[in-house]
Amino acid sequence: MSALPVIEPFVEPAPSRPASRPRTLPRVPEPVIIELPIKRIQRGRVKQSQTQKRVSTIAGQLVGFTVITGIAFASFSLAGQVMVEKARRDGIRANARALQSSRDIAELRGEVQDLSSSRSISDWAAASGFIPIDSAPKATGVIQVVAKRI
Repeated sequence: MSALPVIEPFVEPAPSRPASRPRTLPRVPEPVIIELPIKRIQRGRVKQSQTQKRVSTIAGQLVGFTVITGIAFASFSLAGQVMVEKARRDGIRANARALQSSRDIAELRGEVQDLSSSRSISDWAAASGFIPIDSAPKATGVIQVVAKRI
């Protein structure tokens, strides 16, 4: 035999139950079935406070939109008017410059005609020591400077 002591199992007696209550067996949990709610759209009466909130929200958004639109319109309109006025002034200055240039051109044309006239050329030739071909005496052996028109 072995030197180990032998331990015998000890079973506790069950607690006493009253006679009116029968003994129940442990219950196995039943499967849980979850049903998802079905959304139904019902058109019922909307409360007046919700309607007032919606109206005040829409009115506030409308006023804000109107103010922003008005400010944008006024600023863009002012910017457009400024650009149109600047273009008008530039046009006036360009017309004045064109008028002055045409006056200067007319004056220069007059001076060119005066300088290219035959009288002006003959006066210049006489002042510079040139003798016209028509009135020059013909002398042999003398070198003459003659103005010749080409």
